[in-house]
Amino acid sequence: MLNIWSAHDTEIIMKEGKQCVKILVSNVGSTSLKFKLFSMPEETLLCDAKVERVGSQTEAIFYYHNALTNAVIQTEKCSIVTYSEGIRRFLQC
Repeated sequence: MLNIWSAHDTEIIMKEGKQCVKILVSNVGSTSLKFKLFSMPEETLLCDAKVERVGSQTEAIFYYHNALTNAVIQTEKCSIVTYSEGIRRFLQC
């Protein structure tokens, strides 16, 4: 697995005089897309999500978990034909 990091992947926020950084870790496979979003330096998981069977018009699985509220969105047998569609679903949560 190859992970590439750049300064553009982080969001730096000043919180109570301390620097707070959000780090997005992603893993793109041949038919899956997964990510986790962390708050640093606390190493707190904020959310995680995945799409399985990317490319399917009828059998894709979408899962999103907000670790702060414990809310879960899960959809099975959905249409996610492209990675862009999967990313768009993540951003809508």
